[in-house]
Amino acid sequence: MLMLHEVAPTQDAHVRGLALRQNELFISDNLAGEIKVFDIETMKPLRSWKMNSPRQMAFDKWGALWILQSNNRDAAKLLRFTRDGKLLPQSVVFAKDIKPTALCFAPDGSLLVTDNGPAQRVLIYVDANSKPRLAGTFGEKGGIYAAPVAGRVGPKRLVGPTGIGVDARGVLYVGGTQPATGTILRAFAPAGKNRWDKLQWELLGLEFVDSADIVPNSDGADVFTTENRYSLDWNKPVGQQWTWRSQTV
Repeated sequence: MLMLHEVAPTQDAHVRGLALRQNELFISDNLAGEIKVFDIETMKPLRSWKMNSPRQMAFDKWGALWILQSNNRDAAKLLRFTRDGKLLPQSVVFAKDIKPTALCFAPDGSLLVTDNGPAQRVLIYVDANSKPRLAGTFGEKGGIYAAPVAGRVGPKRLVGPTGIGVDARGVLYVGGTQPATGTILRAFAPAGKNRWDKLQWELLGLEFVDSADIVPNSDGADVFTTENRYSLDWNKPVGQQWTWRSQTV
């Protein structure tokens, strides 16, 4: 166990970035404005360097560390460092309407970034080792809020994307959070380089302690909760009867 700070409950001291490389743990210490490196066995501090507003981080296939720099005033950036804290020339500067929340690297070296701004999708960058450039996106623009029916559920209509990963087989995992409550985790099968077409599976944790109410005259087939709408098929086995149809918040 490692304790970085003891602070008042109202003070934001959350650790928002972690990365592991061999026997070293890298931590974004936003309160101190530092990147701190520890030995994973002893938790002994090894080194640190200054960085304002450090957030999520990930290592690329070449061994360099990418760190998201984000606050509520300026456009967010991704900066690239050596393991010793030397700033490298590669970077990504985001437009102000992009709200990056997580990053990862695919096995081929592509950089993937979740955008929890108006676009609600994944940004795909290539040439991370030389001059990063945006090469594509994943997900329907606007996510679950997109027209023609805002709130309608769909596999690629992402919801508050806040987590991302790609495994060695090329399967893409995207995690999201609803505005009021609820978590969505989806896995997409690869269909070529930087392409994912088919939803493999999803896990939905959408409700907390809400009550549900049945739409009159629907015979229990149409149900609303505080934030969501569901359809139910009572002929299916228990646990498989409900289908998430839309987010109403």
